[in-house]
Amino acid sequence: ALLPFLILTIECTLRFHWCKSGPDWRWKAIFLGLPSAIIIIYLARYLPDIYRDIPTRDFSLAERLLTEPRILWDYLFHLVVPHIQTRGLYQDGLVISTNLVSPWSTLPALFGLLVLGICGWLIRRRWPLLSLAILFFLTGHLIESTIIALELYFEHRNYLPAIFLFLPIASGIYKLKKLKSSILAFVVAFGLCTSYALATWQRTGIWGDEHQLQLVWAEMNPNSPRAQNSAAQTWAKLGYPNRAIALLEQAMQRLPDSSLLTGSYLSYKANFGELSAIEFATRAQQLRQQPFDAQLLQSLKNLVGTLNAHAPLPEHTAIMMSLLAGIRDDLKGRVAVAHRFTYYLQGLLQAGQGDGNKALLYFKETLSRYDNVEASLQIVGLLATYGHFSEALEILKKSQHILDSKKDSELKRNRKTYEQEITRLHTVIQDDLNKKL
Repeated sequence: ALLPFLILTIECTLRFHWCKSGPDWRWKAIFLGLPSAIIIIYLARYLPDIYRDIPTRDFSLAERLLTEPRILWDYLFHLVVPHIQTRGLYQDGLVISTNLVSPWSTLPALFGLLVLGICGWLIRRRWPLLSLAILFFLTGHLIESTIIALELYFEHRNYLPAIFLFLPIASGIYKLKKLKSSILAFVVAFGLCTSYALATWQRTGIWGDEHQLQLVWAEMNPNSPRAQNSAAQTWAKLGYPNRAIALLEQAMQRLPDSSLLTGSYLSYKANFGELSAIEFATRAQQLRQQPFDAQLLQSLKNLVGTLNAHAPLPEHTAIMMSLLAGIRDDLKGRVAVAHRFTYYLQGLLQAGQGDGNKALLYFKETLSRYDNVEASLQIVGLLATYGHFSEALEILKKSQHILDSKKDSELKRNRKTYEQEITRLHTVIQDDLNKKL
């Protein structure tokens, strides 16, 4: 989407230094300027909702705009200065800028970014490569680091924007060789390459060990629920369940508002056979009072799977059913995926507990909100796996109805493929039902 804008940036920064004259200005206006203006207009559409809460995020768009300048400077720092390790994938513990002075670095970062952009534009005649590096970097972050409600921080967003970042350095070394000393230029180039090579080599030692990497990230990001959750998963995989639970307990004390940590804690306790009905009810009530985290849905799915696998007491099933219904009621439809997924999990729980009729009701509710052939066929498979063959055949009829209502362009696969799969499933499940009867 940003391609015309990026080309326009290159054209504006290097136009005074081309060996040959560029395209006519009218061509640039139509094929570069107009698409760039459309991008700006598209982003401006979000401005009326700038102070509105985002159900799946813990920040508003205004807070995102205030936070991103700090993040851009962090990107630049980690790109330019060699580091053995960064904070990794988990940035959900990042402090959000709520206003210009909270945290204090918000205003300096914003002011510095404005100065950087202005300087990048003013120096385009004298230092075109430096101008290109600055403006291309800022333009490259125009969509992902401004007003669209994406995650705040991801290092991979720099892959394209940073493509020209080291070009001025290379040019400077070349000029140093040409004007001053070849030996000095070699020393500078060798020093830079060696520094980055050593940092990369040191980093591979950590990245080569997945378990160590997860534990290091958790240590570096103590306020990141996702980092702590991944570290708990690592301890569990390594065969240390007590460490996993202890880590989650410590993390919940530091981060009492994290529904992800609470959900993961319940899942691990149930998996290790240590979850009492009293603690389950208490934690479930606590979870409902915490802000919603989209990552929680996976923890809830794991918890349902654990309950089905361990044949829990009826109290556990009742608490889980109440929790899922409560989450759905609390969100009031603001998060569509959570609304339909809680119905799905209720159906999955009932199927695993042997109640095919109730499972069928919840799965029908799921499909009424998720009109998808793949989803319906997956539910058919689940019901059949748990031995609810009659209910599976009924959902299979629903699958055929959904398929008939879809245009070919709306299907992920060829229509004939779905029809063959439905026929095959009907034959297999009907045979299993006949054997059961």
